[in-house]
Amino acid sequence: MIRFGSTTTCWEFKCYTPFLPSGAKGNGSARCGGAASRADGHFIALGNTEEHLSVVVLGHPQRGDPDTEEQLDRVSGDGWVAAKDGDYADALAKGHTVILLVTESTGAFSADLDRVLRQLARTARASGSIDHTPYGTSRASTRSHYTFHSAAISAAIVAADALTIQNSAAALGFELTLDPRDLARRSSSGRPPLRSAPPPPPAPPAATAARPPMRPTPPSFPDPALNPDSEARAARGTTTDSTSDPRA
Repeated sequence: MIRFGSTTTCWEFKCYTPFLPSGAKGNGSARCGGAASRADGHFIALGNTEEHLSVVVLGHPQRGDPDTEEQLDRVSGDGWVAAKDGDYADALAKGHTVILLVTESTGAFSADLDRVLRQLARTARASGSIDHTPYGTSRASTRSHYTFHSAAISAAIVAADALTIQNSAAALGFELTLDPRDLARRSSSGRPPLRSAPPPPPAPPAATAARPPMRPTPPSFPDPALNPDSEARAARGTTTDSTSDPRA
């Protein structure tokens, strides 16, 4: 954000998942001192994301003396931490303001983003301000600028994350339909390999040849008088005697 006559403000928006199969516990090392933790989300809000992203984006100066102190102890707070330049080290060195806005795929967001939204809400309520927020028209719709926009941001994040999972599932499902030879050609061409297709299911056992349907055997009547067809033949002028001449 650039305003003429004022210091440039850089806004960095990050959205990371807090669900990590294994995260750094922040124990650090003797060479680099303390380190950011990515394994505290089970008892600290944004404990798997914000501290790590703050180091990546903003960096931090050296803390403590490596010659006289051990690496940082996260419980007592004592120890040293090596200096680290972040992605915005050049902007910070030139005196620009950098604000990191951290969100998670669950819809949670950091205290800095919360403060920005509350400041915008105060500005929207100030005398002479025009609020263009498209509030709902129902009785249950909120009229709070902060509530509306914080809920909208969280809902957009969760919806985007769900769409990402859905697209990934569709891509993996497509890979399972590929021919193994295509996978081999893709691997030999230097492109990243796709998930191998499962082997085809075993062929079912050969079925025995189906017999032709049997025609029902007409019933035999020893006495022609009991045959219901005899009356129809008699009405047509025929008899059941196969030796009779129909021309007679």
